[in-house]
Amino acid sequence: MNTHQLQFWDCLAKEYPWPDDRPSVKKYPLGGWLNRGTAKLLRENMPENALVVELGTWRGLSARRMLGRMGASGVVCVDHWEGSEEHVSGCYADRARDLLPHLYETFLYDTWDWRSKIIPLRMDTLDGLHVVYESGLVPDLIYVDAGHEFKPVFNDIVVSSALFPGAIIVGDDWYIEGVKRAGRLLSGRLHGYEFIHNLKSFCFRPSV
Repeated sequence: MNTHQLQFWDCLAKEYPWPDDRPSVKKYPLGGWLNRGTAKLLRENMPENALVVELGTWRGLSARRMLGRMGASGVVCVDHWEGSEEHVSGCYADRARDLLPHLYETFLYDTWDWRSKIIPLRMDTLDGLHVVYESGLVPDLIYVDAGHEFKPVFNDIVVSSALFPGAIIVGDDWYIEGVKRAGRLLSGRLHGYEFIHNLKSFCFRPSV
């Protein structure tokens, strides 16, 4: 981030502060997910010292990896921390049941050592994108990994590209039908982007 962006970062961080003390939480399963295919696509498309907006954070595993191994300078984590359909009633429900009431506090605990480089926005992804836009921050990369149904993925990509047309958009879970439908449809509708995907993830990269 340049000096101008750092000023916007500091203002947003003051508006959405961390607690004074690290939360005390139990150990829970479902630590997080970042498969090799997605990690590879993120590394290949991560600009130097990138400012990242992450849509869907869970416990912050991907944010920590982007800040550490991939060299991002800051991540705005947007999540309501209530879980998605698969966590509430789907395939992860049994393992997520005890974690969900404490998910946000667990995220804070897991990412505590990175708190100077993470701003948590506890809200819906579309609201979070508008908060970032209104703050003056301009992300280099937006990581889409929140809801996995067609409509939320479609909306996250469309709003991301409308508010931040210069940002690279990387998304996870290409193997899920709703994600794949949204990506394929938008690959023919979003002009000025190169679209690629592998078995696990996808990317809309602005054309030079």
